[in-house]
Amino acid sequence: MIEIPSSMEPAVIADWAELSCLFGDQDSISRSKVEQTLEDANFSDSEGVVADVWQEISRRHDLVGTAHPVITLEGRLERCLTWYHASVYAFQLLLASHSMYSDMKISGDDWKKAAKLFERLSTLALERYLGGKAINIGFPRESGVPKGFRQCLDYLCQQLSEDRGPVQSYNVSTKDESVDVVAWQPFADMRSGQVIIFASCAAGANWKDKIGEVNFEVWKSYIDWVTAPLIAFAFPFVCLDDSQWVYLSKLSRGFLLDRLRIASIFVPVDRSFDTMQTELRTWCQAQQASLPWLD
Repeated sequence: MIEIPSSMEPAVIADWAELSCLFGDQDSISRSKVEQTLEDANFSDSEGVVADVWQEISRRHDLVGTAHPVITLEGRLERCLTWYHASVYAFQLLLASHSMYSDMKISGDDWKKAAKLFERLSTLALERYLGGKAINIGFPRESGVPKGFRQCLDYLCQQLSEDRGPVQSYNVSTKDESVDVVAWQPFADMRSGQVIIFASCAAGANWKDKIGEVNFEVWKSYIDWVTAPLIAFAFPFVCLDDSQWVYLSKLSRGFLLDRLRIASIFVPVDRSFDTMQTELRTWCQAQQASLPWLD
């Protein structure tokens, strides 16, 4: 088993159990072992916590479907997919685990690369969700998208068949105005007036603090929208509480894309995004070595 994180939130404890099962040496972990590990960590009601963990992982499996790698049986958790074959879920789970363990935290360029990889995964997820197109415009922008913000806006308007707004100048330090992904579903005539999604992404422990950062009034001055975009917020964590989900959704002024929603968009046996899967697997391979296993 992996060390129990300091947080006692039910979603975090479920993550801990999934990590232990998905990246462990064995294909399964007994319920009694999970309960004993919690007792050793001085959990007052380890039996009740285990029941909650089983219920939560079962819920996740029902929502994500075949892309979810762990199933709950009466007396054990069982790995039904290896992390290699569940790379979308495994990547997000490992990324979220960096907020659970101080020894796993990465910073600097390594963190920027991980955050950018999550942006690109979210871009592909939104593209598939809409059945349309999507562009990752989060800074630093990668090849194909202009690096300067003004040039990026011109490029975006061209792709969306929208006109530039009245404001042609802006703060010189502006990078992406909190928008990481733009996704849209064009019609055959390629005219303006279509479903568009503006999404921001957050992968760090302070992800909740970044909800609602997209300022639509500012964006209206940059692009003269025919149809106002929807707002989305993507994060690799799981929000278990229904009331908090509603609150965070309203705070975002749009809709949420958590780990479960993103993973459910993909299927395990899918060769259409091999390049992305290779990057996710490479990252997971490097990161799993830093998981804090108990003796």
